[in-house]
Amino acid sequence: MSEPQPLPTSKEELVRRILQEPANPKWYGRAQTLRFAVLAPQTLARMAKCLAVLDPRNGDARSHFSNAVRLQWGRQMRQSVQPRSQETRTVAFGDTTLRFQCGRGPSQAFFERVLVGDTLHEAGLLAYLRAHVRSGDLLVDIGAHIGYVSCFAAAFGATVLAMEMQPTLVPVISANALMNDLWSVHPINAAAGARPGLVQSMRLDPSPGLMTHSERVQNNRFPPSSVNHDLIMRVVVDDLVLDRHPPPAFVKIDVEGAEARVLEGCRRLIEGERSRFLVEVHPNLLATFGSSLDDVLSSFPGDRWSARLLREDGSTDAVAPSDFAREAVRDDNYMVLFEPRTPAAVAS
Repeated sequence: MSEPQPLPTSKEELVRRILQEPANPKWYGRAQTLRFAVLAPQTLARMAKCLAVLDPRNGDARSHFSNAVRLQWGRQMRQSVQPRSQETRTVAFGDTTLRFQCGRGPSQAFFERVLVGDTLHEAGLLAYLRAHVRSGDLLVDIGAHIGYVSCFAAAFGATVLAMEMQPTLVPVISANALMNDLWSVHPINAAAGARPGLVQSMRLDPSPGLMTHSERVQNNRFPPSSVNHDLIMRVVVDDLVLDRHPPPAFVKIDVEGAEARVLEGCRRLIEGERSRFLVEVHPNLLATFGSSLDDVLSSFPGDRWSARLLREDGSTDAVAPSDFAREAVRDDNYMVLFEPRTPAAVAS
C-alpha cells in the first residue's frame, strides 16, 4: 500500500500539483483551506471548471466553482462601494511601485502636507520593513491614516491590520489597497488604548499629524447625542492576536503622543517577546496624554528588549535610554525599534 502524499505547503506547490493532475479531486478536497487562502477567485474558478469538464460527476468541483464565482462577485461589489478619485499618484520605493488617491479630501491633504514633490515619506520605516518582512507575516499598523505604510507592507508580503480611529479615513485605506490589488490589507475602524470600550472622538478634519486620538476626550464627558462626535470602539492590541495563529511579527505605532497609552494595551505581546515594535515617539506631545518618555521606554524591560533609533536609510543605532531625550531636542518625533534580545524569540 503506497504512502499518502503530503499536502501542499505553499501556493506554488498547490498549483503545481493541480496542473500535474488536473482530474485528481484530492488536491481540491485535501488542500481546501490552503487553496481558498492563497488563490484568487479567478484562479479558483478556472481550476474548478477544468476539473468539472474532466470529471463531470465530481460534485466538489461544482461546489467549489460556485464559491469561487461568489468570491468574484464579492470582490466586484467591494470595489464598487469604494470612493473613487480621478487623480492618483505613483509612489516608488525600490522595485515596488504603488498608486494612491490624491485628488480630494484626506488623500489630497496627505500629499500636499506630507508627501510633497518627489519626497518619500517614512523612508527608513519602509526600508526596514522591506528588509525584514517575510511572506505571511502579520503587521498591526496603528494610526494607518490613508494606508500608506499598510499598502507598502502588504506589497512586501505582510498581512496588515490597518487600524485607524477616524471613520473618514477607513474607506480611503480600503480604496488605496484595492487599487493596488492588495487584498491582505484589513482596515479596522478603532482606536487603540489601555482598555476596551466605546469612546467618543471629535469629528475633526483628518489632517496628517493632527492629534485626534480618543484618549484626548477623557471619561466620555460629552452626551451620546453630541452631533460633533463619533462613537467608535477602543481596542486593546493584545486582543488582536488571532486564536491558533502566531502573534504579530510587527506592531507599528504612530498615534501622535498617545504611545504610552497604546503600549499599556500591548503588555501580553511585550511579555511574549515575539513581536517587533516600531514606535514613532512624539516626546513633545506625550504630556498631552499624561505620560512621559520614560513611560514609553519602561514599557520594554531593558534586560529583555533592545531600543534602537531607526534612521532614514533603514539602519538602526543603539541609543542609551538617557540619550533619547537629547534626540527629542533635534527632532519633534523619531522612530524607535524595540526588539526582543533573544533573536530566536522574534517571529519570522
